[in-house]
Amino acid sequence: MKLKRKMGQKTSIPTASMADIAFLLLVFFMVTTVFQKDSGIPLNLPEAEAVKKVPKRTITRVWIDKSDRISIDDKLVPVDLVAAVIAEGMSKNPGLLVAIRADKECNYEVVNDVMEQLKRANALRISLIADLER
Repeated sequence: MKLKRKMGQKTSIPTASMADIAFLLLVFFMVTTVFQKDSGIPLNLPEAEAVKKVPKRTITRVWIDKSDRISIDDKLVPVDLVAAVIAEGMSKNPGLLVAIRADKECNYEVVNDVMEQLKRANALRISLIADLER
């Protein structure tokens, strides 16, 4: 009696629903992802005549509110530590741009102190942010 052996039997993985699964995962992650918005501290910015856009990845944001509190990238910082925080950021990103957002009613002395701290940290790229005139 002769037995036939099945040699080279082909196996396959069904991939018909693979695109559906990938699409559902994509939609799921898009719906459940939370984007963080820069919160800072509430400010009433002065007005400007022209605005220039800069890429966000190279910016460190400094907020100064009307009660003279200083916030750097959503962290409250005393004036004395501004140079240390900016120097740390510049060590990670040498082309760092420091964007200062100061309230209209804040003391100019505080803005000047922050600028002096930036000078000590060798922050050469500084931008003063204002609202566009209406």
